[in-house]
Amino acid sequence: MDTNTTDNKQSRLTSITLYDSIFKDKLSYINCSHHTYFNGDNGSGKTSILNLIPVFYGCEPGRVVTRQAGKLKFNEYYLPNPRSVIVFEYMRFGVSCCAVLYTVNGRITYRFLKGTSQELFTKESVEYLKKSSASVWLQDQVSANFETTNAILTTQDYQAVLFNHRSRLRGRDASVKRLNVYASEYSLCSGRDEIRHLGALTSVMLQENNMLESLKVMLLDSYVADHVSIEMPKVQRDEQQVQNLKAFARIEQQRAELSLALEQKETLNLRLSRIKSLYRHGNDRLGQYEKQILANKQEIEAKDSEKEKLDADFNVRLSDIQQQKTQAEISHDGYKRQVKILLDEKVRYENENLEDKVAEYANLEMYREQLEEKQKFYDLLSAKNKSILKKIEEETATETLGIQKKHDKAKSRIEQDIARQKEEINRLNLEEQTALRRFDSENLQRGYEIKSEQAEENSIFNTQTQKVDLQLAALVPDEEDRHRLDATEQQIVAVSALISDHSKKQLELNDSLHALEKEIARSGRDIETLYKKKAELSLKKEEITNAITPVKGSLQALLEKDLPQWKRNIGMVIRPELLARRDLDPVVLDQKEKQDFYGIEIDLSAIETPEYLQEKDELQLKLAEINDEIGRYEAHIETAGKELNKKREEQEELQKKLIVEQENIAQYHRDLAGYKSQQKEISDEIAIRLADRKKSLEAQKANLQRDHKKAQKEFDERKKALKEYVKDSHFKLTGDYSRKRAVCESSLEVLEQNLTDENDSFNKQLKLIEKVKAGKLKASGIDSGEISKAKADLDKASDRYSEVRAYSSEVKAYQEWLREKWSGYDALKSKLQTLTLDLDRINADLQKVTSEHLAAVSEIQKATKALRERNSKLSAGIESIKSAMGDDLVRSAIGLTENIKASEQEHNEAYSTANLCTKLKTLAAEASKITETLTQKISSIVNVIDGFELKTQIATSWNEVKKHHFKFEIHNVTLRSFELLECLKQLFAMLGAEKQAAIEAIRTTAISYQNFYERLNIFTKAVNAVASNFKDKLEKNPFPAISRIDIKLVSKISEFELYKELRSFVDSYSRWQQEKKSQDELPDESLIEILDTVTRSLVRSDIKNSMYSLAELHTEIVENGRLHVITNDNDLRNFSSYGLSKLARILIFCSLTRSLCTDFNVAVHWPLDEIGEFYNVNIIRLFELMDGYNISLCCAQPNPTSALLNYFESKNMVVNGVGIKQYVNPFVLNDDNPLLDGKKATIGDPEQALV
Repeated sequence: MDTNTTDNKQSRLTSITLYDSIFKDKLSYINCSHHTYFNGDNGSGKTSILNLIPVFYGCEPGRVVTRQAGKLKFNEYYLPNPRSVIVFEYMRFGVSCCAVLYTVNGRITYRFLKGTSQELFTKESVEYLKKSSASVWLQDQVSANFETTNAILTTQDYQAVLFNHRSRLRGRDASVKRLNVYASEYSLCSGRDEIRHLGALTSVMLQENNMLESLKVMLLDSYVADHVSIEMPKVQRDEQQVQNLKAFARIEQQRAELSLALEQKETLNLRLSRIKSLYRHGNDRLGQYEKQILANKQEIEAKDSEKEKLDADFNVRLSDIQQQKTQAEISHDGYKRQVKILLDEKVRYENENLEDKVAEYANLEMYREQLEEKQKFYDLLSAKNKSILKKIEEETATETLGIQKKHDKAKSRIEQDIARQKEEINRLNLEEQTALRRFDSENLQRGYEIKSEQAEENSIFNTQTQKVDLQLAALVPDEEDRHRLDATEQQIVAVSALISDHSKKQLELNDSLHALEKEIARSGRDIETLYKKKAELSLKKEEITNAITPVKGSLQALLEKDLPQWKRNIGMVIRPELLARRDLDPVVLDQKEKQDFYGIEIDLSAIETPEYLQEKDELQLKLAEINDEIGRYEAHIETAGKELNKKREEQEELQKKLIVEQENIAQYHRDLAGYKSQQKEISDEIAIRLADRKKSLEAQKANLQRDHKKAQKEFDERKKALKEYVKDSHFKLTGDYSRKRAVCESSLEVLEQNLTDENDSFNKQLKLIEKVKAGKLKASGIDSGEISKAKADLDKASDRYSEVRAYSSEVKAYQEWLREKWSGYDALKSKLQTLTLDLDRINADLQKVTSEHLAAVSEIQKATKALRERNSKLSAGIESIKSAMGDDLVRSAIGLTENIKASEQEHNEAYSTANLCTKLKTLAAEASKITETLTQKISSIVNVIDGFELKTQIATSWNEVKKHHFKFEIHNVTLRSFELLECLKQLFAMLGAEKQAAIEAIRTTAISYQNFYERLNIFTKAVNAVASNFKDKLEKNPFPAISRIDIKLVSKISEFELYKELRSFVDSYSRWQQEKKSQDELPDESLIEILDTVTRSLVRSDIKNSMYSLAELHTEIVENGRLHVITNDNDLRNFSSYGLSKLARILIFCSLTRSLCTDFNVAVHWPLDEIGEFYNVNIIRLFELMDGYNISLCCAQPNPTSALLNYFESKNMVVNGVGIKQYVNPFVLNDDNPLLDGKKATIGDPEQALV
């Protein structure tokens, strides 16, 4: 340890100043910067002053004063009045600081400040303190002149600042941050160090009680506390939690079974999903087939209608074309007739070659005969074909009728057989339903009896519960309570109304005040405008006055004197402001009167005469007008000023009223707060009384619910047994009838196949007949090509005849033209050529329409045939699908698919009808087998859960889940099992989180216990190491009579039974951690039992959070060769002579000092009473020991020797009722020292003088 220190680097207590403390109304100053001594009469207060040393070091003030024999409390003795003050001045690394103790309302309060006590207690400051309290003095007088902290209200916060206690300075709130700032400026040690227990250490040296316990605490804090802390795990043993953990362990065994069940359910869902999809697919296909058949029928009808429409349209179109042809001819002829230019007609006739037409027209009869011949041939050919076609049709119809009769007979026989099989199946179904109804009727009465008993129990429960509920609902305040609440509420309403009224008044006053302030501002602006106008007139007045009476020495005065005509020359152009200036030094030169300026002459008459150059009479008149106007403005200003003052007085009056209203509102708010507080007290009182009654009724209701739940469980078990019996019986009965139906259904399938074969055979025979018909037509020599050719020849002949016949008009016109106008020939010829072209086009259109009509009719006939064949196939598919969908297993499976989503894959699969039916039946059979296995597995898991205690978390969660899922009774046993599976799934999902929470709780608890176990081990090691560490400190022993001091700390941890149980748990938990296969694996019940045992022990354990109870102190002292075992404070005080025993104590605690305060630059003051009891040599050794540890002694002795006084730098006498007197050098007395009594010392002993 470095002992080389200087005062400017040290921190130490330098003085103590008392005002109105143990010396009433006295200001007492004590210099204690180094070794300090006090003497005086017995009871003068020496020990009381020494007791202040621990107080400075943070000892609780109440601990330094013993209350025996009716002694006063600390604040009653040391700080008896509000103005009482104790100031500890100390040096902090060269800076003077003070710690101030005073009381506020009887409570001890601390403050720190920068400065010395002598600067603090000036004459003016002391006078101020006499007339006030310490808190006011510090707030007003001291804070204005010194840098101070805020008030510190607790000794712990004072210690935190003075000793830089890191544990108390941790935190982020404002108070802790403030303490950190204070500690950085006022702590005795540097920011990197910390001081502990100096208050307790210094008080032990005075009181000498609890010495061994204090020593143990200090040793633990010095050598152990920094390395380990003992914190008991927060435990609360819960029997229900233990049962929950055990239930978790058991139910984990069912998780695999649930997984299998869920996999089976998933498999079943896939089957059901596919079944549902196929079933929908079947329904969709039925609908599609039926719609398709209907659509096909409608399409056939539409095709027939279309053909009829085509025929009608064709006829209409043909007529239209003929009409178009006629219209075209008429139009063309009319146009040609209108040709007015004869030359154009001549050209047209020339181009039409009418000569040939005339010749052809002459042969018109020949064309008619050819037409008749072609018509006869066509008619003969058509009549011949018609008779042959009719004969072939009749033969074909006869063959078809024979085949149809045979087919109808066979089909009728098969359909009758099918009907008989279906009738037998229906009879079996009816017989089965009758048997089931008979069986259900027999067991229904048993169910009714159980339900009747349950209903009666429910009725009783509901009646009793409703009675309790009514009592709960009637829990309202009685008449007296309501009257009290109403009275308080009326007072609140009344006060609130007053607040509202006065608030309105306040607003009105504010509005009036604001309006008045605006008027005042406006009036102020008006007055300011008047003043500005007055000022402008005053300036003008001054200008006119100066013009009438020039200022002496100005330019105008010289001009008036020496140049009388100046206004007519220079005055016309000079700036008027220059005339009044006196700094221009004007001079009149001797020259003739001229009108020029610097050699330039201008016409001055062209310049308008300015106002300031007017004659004096005119100026005086204007001056008089300005004076009158100024007077008017002054009158206006005076009037406006009076009005403004009046408004200001009104403003003050409104402000006073506003203040009164604000005070009234504030008072009403205080009254309102009081009434609301009273209302809250009444409400709280009523609420407590009602809550007690409610608690009692709820307990009664809980008992009813518990009994009801138990009864419900018994009813559920009876109903469950009955349902199982019914289920088994149903299964057996339906099995028998299923086997009988299977025989009939097999026969039905054979018959339906026979019907299909018969239909196919009939269709083949019809096709053969059609083929034979086609052969007969061909054999009859009927050629459709020949008929078409005959028709074409006929049309051609007809067209030719019509064409030639049409020449008639042209020929006549041409002949007429030839007769009348030679030029008309060309026109007629052109007309005929145009007409021919039009007729060719129309004929082409006619031929095209005809061919298109024939092609369309042919396509319609083909389509109609295909539609009829398609409908036949669709009808067969409908029958097959209906048969498959009516299967019992399929119907049962479909009954389970209400909440199953149909498979998209199956729905989109392009199955044929036969494959669809086969697939549907196969999947239904597979689903039936899976359902049976699954329901058994679900029942097994449910039985395990139902076996748990009702209060366990799993049982509670299970009942809640079931309650949520089974809001309505499910009669279908399979669906009920599936719903139970969903309950199990939800339960295990809930338990998954709860299981993780349980695992986490076990892990957290285990880690907490492991950490606690490790801390106990670390604590034991740290405690056992204290002896060797502290032994080095005790080796600095200057007292030969005390040859050895052994101080050991021994841990008591291993004596506790809890420690052994903790070790067992830690070992078991570690093994489980190593052996478990996954992170979410629960421990077995044995580890849970060990955990429960440790928890029980922790709840009742004697091990506490404080480490001081977990160690004991073993002390041995060898004095003059004699071994003394120290077991208590009395042994430590009396193992030898009083002096040696006390020196041993001093040696022990002195060695501990620098462990508590490691910063050697911080000097420590020790209070030590009755030092004169030591032998002189030991006193010398004592001071050497203290100086080696930088410890300053503060001692007291009634009768000191001169030799003893030489060891002390500061010597004081305590005089009862007077105060402190210092021993000072007589040659350096100062009459102005306010701490001295003013008497001059006499020159006597040159070494010391008492003043």
